[in-house]
Amino acid sequence: MRYITPYILEDLKNKMVFIGGSRQVGKMILVKALLQEQKMPGRYFNWDYDEDRQDILLKKWSAADKLLVFDELHKYPRWKNWIKGLYDVESELHNFLVTGSARLDIYRRGGDSLLGRYHYWRLHPFSLDEYPEHINKQEAFKRLMTVGGFPEPFIEADERQARRWRRERFDRVLREGVRDLENIHNISQLSLLLDLLRSCVGGLVVIANLAQDIQVASQTIKNWIEILQRMYLVFSIKSYTKNLPRAIHKSANLTPIIKQYFLINQCTMICSGRT
Repeated sequence: MRYITPYILEDLKNKMVFIGGSRQVGKMILVKALLQEQKMPGRYFNWDYDEDRQDILLKKWSAADKLLVFDELHKYPRWKNWIKGLYDVESELHNFLVTGSARLDIYRRGGDSLLGRYHYWRLHPFSLDEYPEHINKQEAFKRLMTVGGFPEPFIEADERQARRWRRERFDRVLREGVRDLENIHNISQLSLLLDLLRSCVGGLVVIANLAQDIQVASQTIKNWIEILQRMYLVFSIKSYTKNLPRAIHKSANLTPIIKQYFLINQCTMICSGRT
């Protein structure tokens, strides 16, 4: 059971629940566990699966399915109006759980058609606040520092396989996730930016210097860093100062959220906030 499970079960009593988070963080496993371990009658639909996609559009489910789970539903262009109408009509019969990656987190903010109809939760990798019960805290810390907190490499605890997993995931996130999210033509330059950001972890990030190294405009670098933050690859921490006008102009510190891209483990950051 993941740390947000009891909160999801409570929220489902009143509204729809959206679950977002980075790719391969365990969202599908979480919702399938809800259907099996919690003994909630329901059905799981994946928009990427042809048969499920047709069943979604034709609303092929049973009245006995108390919980309806829609994975990657945001890939449907009219998904907001579709789920809004479904919830307004059938909320007495079903509970609705919608999962997705970074795009769900972004797309849900556009417009207010779903306002007041859902609660949003973000699922994070394992940390020292949460790890499988059969692993003690010392072993959990060791795994976090060597293979990271994503469920697959964390459970396997194989550094060689973890490196392979990171390379494959990095390529998929960069070339599929980012490309689908934003209209970026030169992915190789974005990859170069990530390489440069690795050397900036824990230090000041000077946008002008990064722009000069990559030979693009400073505004482009700012936009790309925002994209990387949306994809949960990095997040920035503003420099602390009591001088508010100065705080606006001071450079940001760049801090990693995912260990496989940077050298600091995410467990020290994620504990500060779950939702």
